[in-house]
Amino acid sequence: MSVFTKALPQAVREIRLIGCQTGQGSAGLREFISSNYLGIKSANPNLPVLVREAQGTPARVFVRYGASITSV
Repeated sequence: MSVFTKALPQAVREIRLIGCQTGQGSAGLREFISSNYLGIKSANPNLPVLVREAQGTPARVFVRYGASITSV
């Protein structure tokens, strides 16, 4: 069972996943999204999980916490 299928702390306000739709540098992110997105949303239905495409960009994940603290 993945840690992401459990409820995340309430301090986590938003998760942003950014990567290229076709690039090799984002292959792991695409695999992560396809295998974990439903579990994350099931365990955290009110948590915004934003998936964004940026052509030619390596995969990045940003987590926004309460009080506008952002982690990369």
